[in-house]
Amino acid sequence: MPNEKRLAEVRARAAAATKGPWEHCPNYGPQFYAYLGGSHLQGVGDLNFGVGDQAEADLAFALAARDDVDWLLERVAELEATLERYVGREPTVAEEMAYLNRCLNAVHDLCREAEKQATRWEHPLPVPEWVSAVREAAGPENRLEDEVAQLRKLLADRDREIAELKAAEPTLDDDQPGVPA
Repeated sequence: MPNEKRLAEVRARAAAATKGPWEHCPNYGPQFYAYLGGSHLQGVGDLNFGVGDQAEADLAFALAARDDVDWLLERVAELEATLERYVGREPTVAEEMAYLNRCLNAVHDLCREAEKQATRWEHPLPVPEWVSAVREAAGPENRLEDEVAQLRKLLADRDREIAELKAAEPTLDDDQPGVPA
């Protein structure tokens, strides 16, 4: 992709450039700027953009570019990571079902809360009309967690019954009526 190539080029230029921030060093000349954070002066050199408001704006832009480019590259990396998580990746059926179940549970929770608010007074208010319409549209309230718990119980019961049957099953070593030893 052209964007990936361009980003790689920008990253390479940023890595090769003198670290920032670049600061004015008048001892070396009226337009000399350098990085002062190291053990020795790392020069950017003379930045002479001329005189006037536009020249000052261009100088400010050039001086901030070092740090701005690093910040922008970090931001691009963050956005690319976010994009990777959500775009071009289809959710699994289990993820879709979990999401739909959370949505349905939220609808039922909202209906329960509306009923609770209406009936909390000594003289209860009528439950809002929308509650019954929403409940009807949402269908019966079967929480996935409840269904999973029921399935686990059924599986545990089945496993227990299988174990009991295996324990009660006669083996060839047992004395069995009608079977010669």
